[in-house]
Amino acid sequence: MRAFSIKFITIVVMGIILGSINTVYAHQNNLKYEYALTIDQQTVLPGTLVTAIASTTDKDIKFVIFLWKNPDGEVVFTEIEGVSDGTAKSSYRPDTLGEWHVIAIFVGIRVARQCKVRIIVRIRTASFNVVPEAPVVGVAGTLAAMLMGLHLYMKKMIKLR
Repeated sequence: MRAFSIKFITIVVMGIILGSINTVYAHQNNLKYEYALTIDQQTVLPGTLVTAIASTTDKDIKFVIFLWKNPDGEVVFTEIEGVSDGTAKSSYRPDTLGEWHVIAIFVGIRVARQCKVRIIVRIRTASFNVVPEAPVVGVAGTLAAMLMGLHLYMKKMIKLR
């Protein structure tokens, strides 16, 4: 009998605790649209054209604001592009070495029930790296130096024996 009352009290207490937790429901409007930002190249040389592509399934998005930030965090290029078939593109030629960031701000207007107007703003970010040039002569020279070092090491080992 005592084991039954302890189990019963435990179940009642757990029910009270679980019942007191607030359940959060996401609005269906937030779940049915997708927003994405992609970069055509993840690693580029200085001066190479990089294209950012913003895409969405939200038909109410009218334009996208692209912000290109250099490795110091300064916005060096801004472009506003209209959305066509759910996509907008922006291109830029970065010239500074380091990690660059592109920010896409999706902007639109949705008319809700009772003629309420909602301004839609969604933000997505992506990054890419600008790396120094490594010419073929540099790679070949490095490989040749490594092979020469290995050859000298092997010669030295043979003399010591």
